Amino acid sequence: MRKKMIIGNWKMNMTPNECKSYINFIKNKIDAALEDNDIILCVPSVDFIDALKCVENTKIMIGAQNIYFEKKGAFTGEISIRMIKELGINYTILGHSERRNIFSESEELINKKVRAAVENSINPIVCIGESEKQNSKFSAARFIKIQTGNVFVSINTQQAKKITIAYEPVWAIGTKSTPTLERIQEVCYEIRNNIVNLYGQLISEQIRIIYGGSVDSKNIKEIINLPDVDGVLVGSASITPEFISIVNYQKT
Repeated sequence: MRKKMIIGNWKMNMTPNECKSYINFIKNKIDAALEDNDIILCVPSVDFIDALKCVENTKIMIGAQNIYFEKKGAFTGEISIRMIKELGINYTILGHSERRNIFSESEELINKKVRAAVENSINPIVCIGESEKQNSKFSAARFIKIQTGNVFVSINTQQAKKITIAYEPVWAIGTKSTPTLERIQEVCYEIRNNIVNLYGQLISEQIRIIYGGSVDSKNIKEIINLPDVDGVLVGSASITPEFISIVNYQKT
C-alpha cells in the first residue's frame, strides 16, 4: 500500500519570521492527519533552519524546492545535496514547470539532478505536465510519455523507487482550473503504465504518483482518492490557513 503524501510548495514566499509563525500555527491542527499521510513542506532555502526547528517532535517533514547536481563548486546561487543532507532534509522538488519555463531547465539537466538525488539518498519529487498548447488527449499522452522516460534515464530499479512523479498540467497551475477527475486518473494511470514498461509491474506499484495544479480544500478528497493518485502537490493554498483543511481532508 502506497502511503499518501501532501506536499506544500511555498515557492518564493515566506520570510523566516513568517515561516515560524505559519508552521507554529498549523502544526498542532494537522497532527492527526500525519498518521496516514506524509506531509512535506518545501520551503525557500532561507527558511530551512527555522522550519526544521519548528517541526521538531512532529512528523512534518521539510523539503527543498530545487538542488544542483554537482557536489560543490563555482555555481553561484545554487544549493548542493550535501548542504541539504547535513541539515536533515531528504526531499526535493525537481523539474517544476517554473524551473523549466522561467529558468530554461532542460530535460537533460533535470535528469542529472534526479540521478544526483537518488545516488545520495534524497527523494526527488519530479514534476511533469503538458502545456495549454499540448492539452489534447493525444498530444498530452505522447508528451507525458516522453517526459516520464526522460526522468528515469540511467536510473536503476532501486533508485527508481525513491522517485515521486508529480503530474502538474501547466495550464492548471494557479488558474483555479483543474482537469476532470477522469482526466487526472487517466494521465496518472498512463504514467504508471509507462513505468511498468521501464521497470515492470512490481516496481511501478511502489512508485508514488501525485497530482498538482490548483488543489484546494474543495477538490482534495476526490483527487487524492483516485486509484492511481497517491497524493497532491499544493501551491498557493499551502501558505494559507486553507492548508489545514487540505491536510485534514479525511475529516470532511
